Amino acid sequence: MPELVADALALADRAGAKRFHLLGHDWGGLVAWHLAAQHPDRVATLTAVSTPHPRAFTAALRASAQPLRSAYIAFFRTPRLPELRLLLVRSGLGPEWAEAYASALAEPGALAAALAWYRAAGPSTLRVPAVAVPTCHLWGSGDAALGRRATEATARWVAGSYRLHVLDGAGHWLPEQHAAELAGPVLGHLRQWPIGRAGGQGWAS
Repeated sequence: MPELVADALALADRAGAKRFHLLGHDWGGLVAWHLAAQHPDRVATLTAVSTPHPRAFTAALRASAQPLRSAYIAFFRTPRLPELRLLLVRSGLGPEWAEAYASALAEPGALAAALAWYRAAGPSTLRVPAVAVPTCHLWGSGDAALGRRATEATARWVAGSYRLHVLDGAGHWLPEQHAAELAGPVLGHLRQWPIGRAGGQGWAS
């Protein structure tokens, strides 16, 4: 996780962004929670799509059906491409998207690199302090991978402004299948907390 956070910061540095709006989905959301918690001086706002705060997720593993929802992770450590394509479809991703992702992962080294995120994950991956930056959390009530308990508990781990948007009936693949529904809440969040114009520092009044 430290390397993934450093990668995201390096991209921002390369773009000359001293402060920036941060949005992540699924694994990207997990990295975003870490980055926002550890570097609030760099992050103007956080938008977490589907992914709850890691501490809320940990609590849900102990007191809900979340372990069953997360059973795919063990499979993700050792799949082959045909099985991965089938798993993506069964998780609710449309066949065209599943084929596109499976084709990309068929490139030399791509699948091993993607699965390395799961293989390298340990207990420290879920140890994240409370986040102080303004946070928007979007979740689909039909998400087969991430349940309601962790989603609703996320508010306890945000010390700053926080708002949860629930997309009724939507599944896990919100960016791919519900982009239009995401756009309004996301843009509203960014407009509410604009980055200051003076060198990208501070809040705009």
